[in-house]
Amino acid sequence: MDTKKLLVVLCALVGLACGAGSSAAREHPAVTSPTLVQPAPVRQPQAPQTSQATQAPPVSPVPQPSPAPQAPAKSSGSVELGETVVLKAGDTAEVASKDVSVRFARLVSDSRCAAGMVCVWEGEAVVELTLAEPRRGERTTVELASTGRGGRQSVEFAACRVDLVAVSSGGDQVTLRVSKVS
Repeated sequence: MDTKKLLVVLCALVGLACGAGSSAAREHPAVTSPTLVQPAPVRQPQAPQTSQATQAPPVSPVPQPSPAPQAPAKSSGSVELGETVVLKAGDTAEVASKDVSVRFARLVSDSRCAAGMVCVWEGEAVVELTLAEPRRGERTTVELASTGRGGRQSVEFAACRVDLVAVSSGGDQVTLRVSKVS
């Protein structure tokens, strides 16, 4: 077969493949889960082999910046306005000075990047909370998102504001800040 004809056929096939992929992308919107990229393996420098028992000291990992200090979060139970509380799935916290309770019902979705992975998009966790005002018989269910891209990060209920501060890496507990609506 002639080289020019082969090249033309190959270019045509590549063009068809690219065209088919782009039309399929238009028909089926992209999934919002993150694209995962395997991290490159870290290689430790090897000391040259000598007859002596000396070796190069091990390379220590680069220290990570520590998060800004915050007031310690309480676990479930009672929480004062302005404090943070950590709730496990199914746990409820009562707001001490209000007739309000906050329950972490469940993790709705979690597209965050797994630990140790490098991702194109950081992802987002969405949790479901149940807010109640028992004496008045009020009750509502809301979803809060960790980044605010796919939904809201806070909700106001019965003169209280509940902010989603963090979601654990496993999604089994949340940190919430409960404050007075100003």
